[in-house]
Amino acid sequence: MFAALEKANVPVTLIAKQGGTHPWPTIHEEVAKIADWIDAQLRPDETQVSEP
Repeated sequence: MFAALEKANVPVTLIAKQGGTHPWPTIHEEVAKIADWIDAQLRPDETQVSEP
């Protein structure tokens, strides 16, 4: 997924947790980062004009 997003020029960051298992101690922090990223990607561009 990372490579596909990068190829499509979508801002993306890969966070790899060495030796990580599910769930890992900081999972709540990463889930919040994922949610923020999704919100940023789905937020409509304010410069776009919507059609009626």
